[in-house]
Amino acid sequence: MLYSMDQFNHIDINPEFARALTIMEGRQHVFITGRAGTGKSTLLSYFRARAKKRVAVLAPTGVAALNVHGQTLHSFFGFQPDITIEKAKERAKRMKGKGERAQLYQKLEAIVIDEVSMVRADLLDCVDVFLRGARAMPRTPFGGVQMIFIGDLYQLPPVVSGKSERAAFSSHYESPYFFSSHAFQECVCEFVELQKIYRQRDQDFIDILNAVRNRSITDAHLLQLNRRVDEVFEPPANEFYITLTPTNAEAGAINTLRLRELKGKLFQAQAFITGDFDVKQAPTELHLEVKPGAQVMMLNNDREGRWVNGTVG
Repeated sequence: MLYSMDQFNHIDINPEFARALTIMEGRQHVFITGRAGTGKSTLLSYFRARAKKRVAVLAPTGVAALNVHGQTLHSFFGFQPDITIEKAKERAKRMKGKGERAQLYQKLEAIVIDEVSMVRADLLDCVDVFLRGARAMPRTPFGGVQMIFIGDLYQLPPVVSGKSERAAFSSHYESPYFFSSHAFQECVCEFVELQKIYRQRDQDFIDILNAVRNRSITDAHLLQLNRRVDEVFEPPANEFYITLTPTNAEAGAINTLRLRELKGKLFQAQAFITGDFDVKQAPTELHLEVKPGAQVMMLNNDREGRWVNGTVG
């Protein structure tokens, strides 16, 4: 993805934005946060357009990676879903000094991790030990690569599923969040909070958003929101709407309904499982249905580069 400085001619560089940019263009590790609409994505794009060093832009999920024109952490480092510290160390040993991929890690100067709120502490530790090994710098956090963390801790948290996994996790980390990783605790990291909201101009609406964010919403706030609800609204058939639901079951019911409304032949695919495999680890439903015209999101990376995890078509 190429960026032109021309697209930033009208950007408002406030003091927090300027400080974050100065740190990013230096060598210090930094965590940049801020509420929605404070310019985190703009800052990242502006940094990339100006960057004079080798930077990798990564994110924890396919959708988040697509949004920043980057890669997932797993894809960039060649990690499998079941990556562990020991497996990351072993991969670094096999990688060290061999081929173009090894040279990529050697020449890397900075890594940006966007939507870092979703990155688990153990995954960040895997990144750390891999970079230390692959770059032959075992005593230096992240192998000497500058880490730039961007995200809002009020947004999506890391996923730690099941009682056994939570119990095992709590014995190694204070929390699932990236900042509880051993690597983060060892490195010196600057902190910048972007505060000026650009996305919204209506101060009443900004106040409501902040109240929701801080769990301080009042009946008066709810009344303002409920005045805007159209209880009989139905999305037009020829327009695409995204419906946000609180549960996977409700989302599945809506998807099934929309699929049934499409004309054309229904195609079905049934997964088969061999060996010892926990079905809870499957990337999608074991029984899939699709019709011509249905929207589909890919949940893996194509080796030929035709799609990545998160591609929608």
